[in-house]
Amino acid sequence: MTLKPLFKLCLLTFICVAAAPCQAETDSRIQFDLPPTVAAFAVDQADPQIVTVHLKLSSMIDVAHPLQVDQWIVRCKPRDSALSLKDYAPRTETASRVSSPIQVKSTDESSNAFGAAIDGGYGKLASGHVGVDNIDKQTKTLQYDRVAPHQVVVASGTTDRGRGVYFKLRSTEMQVLEGEKQFSLTWQVPSSWRGCLLDVSVEAQVEQRSFTTLWERETKTIGSRKFVVAVYRAEDDEARVAATQLAEAERSLRTWESKIEGSRSSFASAMRSLTSGWDSSASNPSWLQRLLDEQADPHLDVRIRKLPMKVRVAVIDYAEQREAFYRLNQM
Repeated sequence: MTLKPLFKLCLLTFICVAAAPCQAETDSRIQFDLPPTVAAFAVDQADPQIVTVHLKLSSMIDVAHPLQVDQWIVRCKPRDSALSLKDYAPRTETASRVSSPIQVKSTDESSNAFGAAIDGGYGKLASGHVGVDNIDKQTKTLQYDRVAPHQVVVASGTTDRGRGVYFKLRSTEMQVLEGEKQFSLTWQVPSSWRGCLLDVSVEAQVEQRSFTTLWERETKTIGSRKFVVAVYRAEDDEARVAATQLAEAERSLRTWESKIEGSRSSFASAMRSLTSGWDSSASNPSWLQRLLDEQADPHLDVRIRKLPMKVRVAVIDYAEQREAFYRLNQM
């Protein structure tokens, strides 16, 4: 093969890989899971406009290849602008490695001494010694308890002018970032509210030394996941069925996406990993993520129109189920 055809082949391969959507850099050893639907319960039956949901977020780390995770960052935001956040849990918490106060003891000791001695002798027959000592010693002891230093275990607060909320969980000796964690959100909703979609994102981060300056540390995201949760009133059976149907439609889309990703060649996947630094899912998300985020028209989007016919049918079905879920609040 001459140099010119080889150059054309490399150029064509680069163009094809660059045009393909790149996935976010993430570690497959950590996995997140969150139920696709959740019921909203009235805090007080006398006031049905105050509702609470409990999100149960789970994570699993591959036991065969352990992974150190320093913190989670969880963000929750409803798509319905009519909702107002009233409360959330867990709140910001601090803890200490020391279970009791630290005892501090300070001792101050001072002493004064005076002495005089006179030695004398007369020939070989007699000798004498006279001495006087005066010692004054004072000791002062101060003992008190000092509060043990604390570190942040959970930090939480509002986002988007009070509509959303974030949770930052730190890995400590008392908190392990694996397994199930529960988050509670309380909203004030309109009287006609029956359900809404909730966007939940989670990032697993690790602190490591910077390559540029070895004495500084930087935070790197090693795993992330986005979820769309259908929230419905607990006593509303119609809303529960609509939320379940929407979740089934999303599950069908994810199944198709896995099949499409699996059919790609290993060579193209390797080239995409090499070019992941030039493009990321934040700037070029997948067609499924754009559809779930309502950033892609299921009928007009170019990338969706290039999908196989069965996948496009599943896309249309998901869009219809989502519109049916939205119409609940209009009935």
